[in-house]
Amino acid sequence: MKTHQYGSYTCIIGNKTLEKHLAYRPLPYSEQAELLAERNVREKQHSARVTFINFVLVVVIFLMVLFLTRWYLAKKENRRRRNQELDQLREFEGYGAFEHVIHEYDVYISYCKKDEDWVCDVLVPKLEDEFGLKVCLDIRDFKVGPFRMTQSADGIAKSRKFLAVFSPDYLRNRYCTRYEAILKYTLLLTENGPTDSFKVLVHRHCAVPVLLEESCLRLDYPCRRKRKESWRKLKKWIGPSLIQE
Repeated sequence: MKTHQYGSYTCIIGNKTLEKHLAYRPLPYSEQAELLAERNVREKQHSARVTFINFVLVVVIFLMVLFLTRWYLAKKENRRRRNQELDQLREFEGYGAFEHVIHEYDVYISYCKKDEDWVCDVLVPKLEDEFGLKVCLDIRDFKVGPFRMTQSADGIAKSRKFLAVFSPDYLRNRYCTRYEAILKYTLLLTENGPTDSFKVLVHRHCAVPVLLEESCLRLDYPCRRKRKESWRKLKKWIGPSLIQE
């Protein structure tokens, strides 16, 4: 401010000075309180977002660790089972103990757990009651206690025929496809079993390996006549019972 005359003055503040003056002028308490409240809300929202992101990261890391742990344990268990199977196969590699085994069964049935009801309610009564055969069935003829693979090897060696009940679940079952079938193949290759002692019975439609197509009988036909023909061929393949009670 400059005073040119006593008792009067003239304001010569320019626009820039006025804007600067207005920018630094104190706000009323009500507006200051509103600004502080808005700033607190923004800080709380930011804190909540950071907390949520950290929580999500912790959950993702925990799930990844859990998945990797389960994967590692499953892989370790599969490796242990595979080594156990290989040890059992090596144990029976020569099959010398089975060369002079007396047959106690007409047919050994290899099947998966999901086909158990059909095997027990349809297949076994058909073979035993109608065809007059003696069937080796694991849930009925295996003893409690001894190792399953040992009993399977013993049951296969003591049976004249080996019948594998094929289905999509059977082909996914590692025990059936990797052990019992391999065991029977080894018996055939070592000439401890006749070449016609292996047969595949398709219970539910599935893709049969090319090498087994010649030894395949199908019950998944929609035509009743074809299913009846497969039963007739199965009876002819097994033949009459040769087991002495």
